[in-house]
Amino acid sequence: MFHALYYNNAWHHPLICFVGVACLLLALARRLPFLSAYLVVFAAEISLDALCTGAWSPVPKDIHRTVAISFVVLGDWRYLLLFERYSRGRPDGGAPARAWYWLSSVALAFVVPLLQAAVIKLAPGWFTDSRRVYLVYELMFACLATVLLTRVIPRRMRDHDPRITRFVRGVTRFFIVQYLLWASADILFLLGNEWALALRLVPNTLYYAGFLLFVWWTAPDAPARCGGPALALGGLLVAFALAFTGLARKPEVTATQGAALRFQVDGQPVARVSLAALREQAPSETWTAFDPYYNREKTWHALPLADVLAVGFEGALAPGDAREQVIAALREREFMLRATDGYTVHMPGRELLQDGSYLAYADAETPAWEPVGPQRAHPGPFYLVWRHEHQQELATHPRPWALAEIDAVAFERAFPHTVPTGASNDAPAARGFQSFRARCLRCHAINREGGRVGPELNVPQNILEYRPVDQVKQYIRDPSTFRHSAMPPHPELDDAALDELIAYFAAMGQRKREVAEGDAH
Repeated sequence: MFHALYYNNAWHHPLICFVGVACLLLALARRLPFLSAYLVVFAAEISLDALCTGAWSPVPKDIHRTVAISFVVLGDWRYLLLFERYSRGRPDGGAPARAWYWLSSVALAFVVPLLQAAVIKLAPGWFTDSRRVYLVYELMFACLATVLLTRVIPRRMRDHDPRITRFVRGVTRFFIVQYLLWASADILFLLGNEWALALRLVPNTLYYAGFLLFVWWTAPDAPARCGGPALALGGLLVAFALAFTGLARKPEVTATQGAALRFQVDGQPVARVSLAALREQAPSETWTAFDPYYNREKTWHALPLADVLAVGFEGALAPGDAREQVIAALREREFMLRATDGYTVHMPGRELLQDGSYLAYADAETPAWEPVGPQRAHPGPFYLVWRHEHQQELATHPRPWALAEIDAVAFERAFPHTVPTGASNDAPAARGFQSFRARCLRCHAINREGGRVGPELNVPQNILEYRPVDQVKQYIRDPSTFRHSAMPPHPELDDAALDELIAYFAAMGQRKREVAEGDAH
């Protein structure tokens, strides 16, 4: 009980131990001159930022994004607090008569986040790529700082000590340069230049290591520097060197090396293409988007699925045609995607090849792939992922992982013995079949045709022959009330839809067929 109530409790977290230290730090800072206290407190804050948002972060992944956003606002506030305190203070650099600058600096820190949230609300489709979210924020803050530099400082500080004015102008220019460097790197990255991520290391270093050193170096009321210029410059150079050490590391071997994807037409093999060949012939992209299985944003190295299929089926479906013509022909086909564990998805080409479908071949965050799902399965070597925000519903945009084979085959040809032949289109069994086809066939088989993750439901015994109807309905709606399993609940199915599924199972009980193992899909 102690283990569950305390030791594994979310509140028992190493970062919470820093709360006491932070309180002590703030108490000590109150006794220091403003700038000395500022440097001490924000040195601790930026160190905690690096710990919580970096690769070694101990922050739980479900709140990682919220913590990262909080530190972005705090990072901007570092500058805005200085700006408000010195620009509103006495001409000699003394503190303002009233401490309103604390509130005004906090308000300024939320201008860009709130404005960006409003822009995303107006055009959510454009912000499906998180790199665009970063870019807009960076440009907005650079614009805000530019307005402060060119409009506010000249009016507010015309009578100030020139040294104080130069200091405020300097820290403002520092932030403008930092944000424009970030924005330039993101623009280059969005244009397809993956090397631009290395350029981001420069403003990253300025943000984490350079800004406080710059403040200490240039502030007229800075504490004693004790060889400060040389020490500050040396610290900054060391920070830059450490930031770039990762570029010299040998890439880690991933589980996808040596992988290959099989392609078939109507069940007959046409090609087996290695990952290396796919990467040579299809444009590789790196992007971040929400993943419903991980329940958070993930960053993937991925290939556009349309290009992957064009490589695999080239010469088999549209021989001699250009890639655009091959892709156009593929959109008119139907496809079956089969994973190594038997999970099977059947989709029309127009749905499968819509903009935003990709084949991830590497986890950009975890070289050996982060385990996925309740069974902590390995999702490699290939994982079907979707990039856009409106494509995160698993019912409409399935995500088979450990993908091994793609077959261009019509549904009736792939699973002929799952169809309730003889039932009219408006019969309950026919409607139940459509529901089974859309939701269940990926994991379950009928007459040994379909997925292999869940149990076969018709042979040798139909599920209604050994389970009461009410129990079958309850299990479909919420399996967790019976046992822990990988089967998802289906709360969207009302009583009428469940009755139609039962009608389908009953109809298939009269159409049993033991398909031979070699013929079963």
